Amino acid sequence: ALEMLEALVPILSRENSPAEFAPLAARFDAMAERIPRLVTSHRQLLQDVSHELRSPLARMGVALELVDKLQAHS
Repeated sequence: ALEMLEALVPILSRENSPAEFAPLAARFDAMAERIPRLVTSHRQLLQDVSHELRSPLARMGVALELVDKLQAHS
């Protein structure tokens, strides 16, 4: 994919490309600007989900340990 992108960059360069490519180049630039924000949002979402899942899983682990201890004492 990186090779394809590198091959497109000279074609979409505004100095060398025909006027017909200007809208395509503008859209390409807009998409390229969005990629870092999307990656950052994706990472943040994964961190948030991981954090939210950790708490209930920890509570369940403690509850299971308590059940084991109660059964051992019975």
